Parts: sequence; structure tokens; C-alpha cells
Amino acid sequence: MITKEKAIEIAKIYLKKNNWNYIYINEEKVELEEKLEMYSGKYEDKKRDVFTVGFRIEGYMNPILYIIYIDAKTSEVLYVLGPHGKIEILE
Repeated sequence: MITKEKAIEIAKIYLKKNNWNYIYINEEKVELEEKLEMYSGKYEDKKRDVFTVGFRIEGYMNPILYIIYIDAKTSEVLYVLGPHGKIEILE
């Protein structure tokens, strides 16, 4: 299982690789959620241990919060959740 610090590192690499211009990552609020049920994607209807890493991007009026879900066992980025729902990870 990866650590909180490794999850933050994975999130930063993902954001840089995919050209997300983020303001900051809230490292204090990175959390491990155990047995979280996946509602779509290749792990649909399965429970996974995931780290959630929140980051903000610049918005018109205020910063906009997004959350990256990272599999705690495989270190795979599962998806990004934004204000309008899930953003699929495309390889």
C-alpha cells in the first residue's frame, strides 16, 4: 500500500503530465478511504482502498475544487471528481 506522501507525488505527476494548471494541492486533507465502492469504470461495483487528493484550479469568481482518486494498492489514478461530476481518465 502506498503512503500519503506517495499519493501526493502521484497526483502532482498526473497533473503535470495532463497539463492541469492548478493553484495548489491541499496536502493536509489527503485522506485514505477504505473499501470505497466504485460506481463506474473498470472497477465498477468493486470496493477499493483509495487516497483522495484535493486540488484547486483558478475559476472566474473563486477557485474550483477537484479531487483525484488514487488506488492505494496499485497507485493507479482512477478518476478525477469535479464540480460537475467524474472526469474519465483516458490513456
